[in-house]
Amino acid sequence: MDAMCDAGHEIGSHGFAHRALPLLDRGEWERDIRWGWQALINWLPSAWFRPSYGACTGEIVEYLEATGSKVALWSYDVSDWSRLIQAGPLASRLGGIGPGDIVLLHDSLYRWHPARDRRGRDVLLEALGSYLGKSELEFVTLSELVKCGEPEYGDGLWVSKEWESELVTS
Repeated sequence: MDAMCDAGHEIGSHGFAHRALPLLDRGEWERDIRWGWQALINWLPSAWFRPSYGACTGEIVEYLEATGSKVALWSYDVSDWSRLIQAGPLASRLGGIGPGDIVLLHDSLYRWHPARDRRGRDVLLEALGSYLGKSELEFVTLSELVKCGEPEYGDGLWVSKEWESELVTS
C-alpha cells in the first residue's frame, strides 16, 4: 500500500470482505463498508468506493453518499478474473479501451491464487502499457478523470452502458 501511495495511485475502498452487499442485511453491509474504510485509514484513502461485483442498491448508494463516499464502477472489464481466459486473449481485449474508460483489473488474483500464472499478469500489464503507448490514452486517477466532466451514464455513478443494466437499483 505504501508503494502504491508513493507512486501516486489513489486509494479507495472495495468493502472489507468482498461480498455482494445487496445480499446482506443493512447491519452487515454497513459494517462491511465501515471496516473496509477502517482498514485503509493509514493510507488516507480517497472517498471513492466500488462495491464488490458492482452490486449496489439505491439504499446503499444513499448510505455511502451520506458518509461522504462517492460510488464508481467500471466501464471496461478485461475479464482477468475468469479462470477460462489466458493472458493472450486478455491482451487482445485491450483494443476496446477508449477515452474516459475505467478499466477493471484484479491484481490480487495473481498474488493470492497460487493457480494463477503471474506471467499472465505481466503479459497483460505489458500489453496494456504498449497499447497506451501507441494511443493517446494515459493512466489517470479517478479524481483526475471526473474533473473532465459529469458521469456519462447512471444517476451520478461512473458506470458504462455495458454495466448499467447490472446495477441493482431498488
